Amino acid sequence: STLYLIFTRVENQTVEECRKKGESLRSCAAYAYHREIGLASSETEGRSWNFQRVLIPAQASGDGEGAAQPSALFTGTELWVYYVTGRQLFMKENIYRSRFSSDGSKRLAPPESVKLEGFSPGLSLQNIQLVRLRCLEGGKSLFTMVANTREMNAIPFYLSFDGLNFKLASPNAIPYSGRN
Repeated sequence: STLYLIFTRVENQTVEECRKKGESLRSCAAYAYHREIGLASSETEGRSWNFQRVLIPAQASGDGEGAAQPSALFTGTELWVYYVTGRQLFMKENIYRSRFSSDGSKRLAPPESVKLEGFSPGLSLQNIQLVRLRCLEGGKSLFTMVANTREMNAIPFYLSFDGLNFKLASPNAIPYSGRN
């Protein structure tokens, strides 16, 4: 059996460019804007991986500002890949969804912006994780999304019936006291 891995990648020269400037990767704009999403496969139960292709190039992320931190879902015959972009000012949401054939070989639509109810300029969500739950009523699906804020002081929890428009269910799914 084959395992697949969807991951964030960036060229070594971009990382070196940030290091030469003395910038951390977290604050280096070149790093944020040049990240892309790749696909790899393993036939050795994950002991070794073969790079297959770039799924989402940096310039084709939806806003052209890179793509990172993927979360993938299979929905019927499609693979949905959610990701954040390198947007620095966060005046609009920075989460997108790209739809692919189930094997990831064909993009089915341009990137779609994920809308967050109650989004306020400056909100940056990172490390998104999505789960699809099947509801019994009418065969609808319920999608859940959690993420952490850029300041890493909250983990908002969102719900959606279409996978694009999310409503805030809890501003902080895990209370954070600021202490270890």
